[in-house]
Amino acid sequence: AAAAAAATKRAAPAKPPPPKQHQRGPSMKIAPSTATAPAKVAAPRPKSSVVTIAEEPTSALKEGMLFKKAMGKSKLGKSNWKMRFFSLSAAELAYYDSYGGASTGAKKKGAVALGEVSAVKLAPSTTKANTFIVIVGSKELQIQAATKAEADDWMVSIKAACGLA
Repeated sequence: AAAAAAATKRAAPAKPPPPKQHQRGPSMKIAPSTATAPAKVAAPRPKSSVVTIAEEPTSALKEGMLFKKAMGKSKLGKSNWKMRFFSLSAAELAYYDSYGGASTGAKKKGAVALGEVSAVKLAPSTTKANTFIVIVGSKELQIQAATKAEADDWMVSIKAACGLA
């Protein structure tokens, strides 16, 4: 019976060993550098006339994450608020679908030309707290900041960029 039990143990398929995990312990020491000669530094390359994105200076006057109210209504009839990354430049107030805006490859969802802005004001108290309105023609862009101070700072910045201050 013992021989039969041993034969069935041999016939069972062997389980593969678990994958090895890297563990940092006393066996994984980092050896100090033994080089005594200073590392060679490449001579600076001349700048080309082509400007890469990394070298391009940012033209944003102010950037940050804010909530934006959709211009329409949802299918259920309620207003729709979405978090957007806003970037204020000298020419426009643009908003993107994710943090970082154009510098991170985020999709531009919309923009308001600052020359078309007629007013920037606090929203009525019946709306969400820390909300301000950017009026462009007959449309109102409602934006909500995290704090009253942040909303005030955005309003001052937008007014100054539009020449409404």
